[in-house]
Amino acid sequence: MHNKIFLLFLFFLSIICSIVQADMRPQLKNRVGIPPFQVLKEIIDTNYTIKHKTGHSQGNNSPYFTWLTDADPRIYSRLITSSKNIYEVRNLGNQLSSSLATIDYGIRHLHTPLLLITGNSDSDAIRLFNEGYNNLEQSIRLDLDHLHIPLDDETADIVEKETKQDKEMRLVEANVDYQVALASKRYSQRIKAGRLVVVGSVLDLDNHYGSGKNTLRIINVNGEKDRAKLKKNRLFRQLPPEMLKMVGR
Repeated sequence: MHNKIFLLFLFFLSIICSIVQADMRPQLKNRVGIPPFQVLKEIIDTNYTIKHKTGHSQGNNSPYFTWLTDADPRIYSRLITSSKNIYEVRNLGNQLSSSLATIDYGIRHLHTPLLLITGNSDSDAIRLFNEGYNNLEQSIRLDLDHLHIPLDDETADIVEKETKQDKEMRLVEANVDYQVALASKRYSQRIKAGRLVVVGSVLDLDNHYGSGKNTLRIINVNGEKDRAKLKKNRLFRQLPPEMLKMVGR
């Protein structure tokens, strides 16, 4: 009788152990977002439709402009242009040095007449730089390290009654100014010859400026940052008064 009870005990014990071990095994989590097969189907469907609509390549038309912007997925070209004929370059913090060869190709080989550099409010890259990023992968750290040159002094500055969001926007603007300065120096001969204009801008994703979400603000043209002087720039002569408000920080 005692042997039967003991064997029964061992039996139940083995079941309990197996259940515990099963619970301790890593569980596969459901993936967030659209399944890869559905994404790939959308890509193929879109290409198939476009191919049959256009029928042929559009040739070697020069893009309207080179656009250097942040890698933030909330930023997309339809926020600033209806044209698909643009040359788009993305990286963390919209940095010239991180994509130098690619931008050189757009300016010197595709001959785009305008380089638009766009930072953005609510910037993850600027926030990471400001708050610390030692816990991130080395590849990301190396990209963010380049921001020390334009932003170290701005980070050290203490502005009275400045909120966290105000400081981040100040860093965003300072970074755009720095990238415009680099580009203006690198492509100075083209600028002097009238073949290129370098424009710095901020895409206001969270309405920091108070003009509405996703508003584009032009804050720098070829190194000129003064709002009054920018508004008198010949580039903006055809803008109606309500649109001229988008010029200047």
